[in-house]
Amino acid sequence: MVFDIARLHLPVETYMLTPYETVEYDHLSHLLLGDCMRRFGFDYPVAPLPGRNSTAVLGYTILYRRYGLTDDAEARTWGYHRPRQTPSTRSRGATATGKKLMDYPPAARLVLLGAASTAHKVVQTPSGERTVPPGGCAGEAYRRLESSSASPQGPGSEPGGLVSRIKRKSFADSMHDSRVTTVFHAWASCMKSHGYEVRSPLQVTADLASIRSPAPSAEEISRAVADTACKKDTNLAGVWYAVESDYQKAAITENRSALAAIKNKVEAQAAVIRRLANSRHL
Repeated sequence: MVFDIARLHLPVETYMLTPYETVEYDHLSHLLLGDCMRRFGFDYPVAPLPGRNSTAVLGYTILYRRYGLTDDAEARTWGYHRPRQTPSTRSRGATATGKKLMDYPPAARLVLLGAASTAHKVVQTPSGERTVPPGGCAGEAYRRLESSSASPQGPGSEPGGLVSRIKRKSFADSMHDSRVTTVFHAWASCMKSHGYEVRSPLQVTADLASIRSPAPSAEEISRAVADTACKKDTNLAGVWYAVESDYQKAAITENRSALAAIKNKVEAQAAVIRRLANSRHL
């Protein structure tokens, strides 16, 4: 049986940046933004690079909770809540900057995002009158990252991109596959034996009031523990993963040439990330 689903990878992930590369991309984009903003005399605080086991990395991990909660330790501690950062799961000294776009003065926002028209490309900054680069500092950072995608996960992962479409369709198709609906029924029977009437693992929190609270209730934790136990007993995540993988493999075969081009772009993006990260000793 497959229990540690987070250690597995869906076939389509071959055509994406890894979760940690994606976090590095995000971090580098902010560092480059900071470099540019400081040239114009504006402060742009950047938090340290998150650790490899951080919640930031989990946020880009496709299989993390894709099939619902599967981690026993998370269930016992957090219920269905997302784990919060702890010193052991983030970079030493990492803190959120807390700086929002509207916290900046108008001139700084113009430098950050660029001018809407050529008439506003010159701006008065603390370091004097300066010309704003196309797209502002955000555009400059984007160009220095040599990005060809609106998604930090790489080309094809932007909304409507081929990789995104494959991910979305494989998930939807797998949910209606008889192999998955059969294991859903087995899981629901197991949950019933624990005193919970739930038809789908994706609806297990629908009536939990504590899911909107800052911390899980005892009832939430109890249900989460039963949920992960029933997923293990029925191998729900393992079956679902295998079925969804089948759909993705078929889609990959159908789109082989387009995906090969995407993979080349992703590998080029990863090389740029490594080069920039090494230059900054990340």
